[in-house]
Amino acid sequence: MKVTYPIIDILRSFTEALSNCVNVIFPIAILTLICTA
Repeated sequence: MKVTYPIIDILRSFTEALSNCVNVIFPIAILTLICTA
């Protein structure tokens, strides 16, 4: 149990960072697609 908790925390923080990146990159990608189209 003591070993799994840090892994869960790392996964949780990783998914949070990933979702933050998606929230930032996704709108920018859409805007660039709209501008270039």
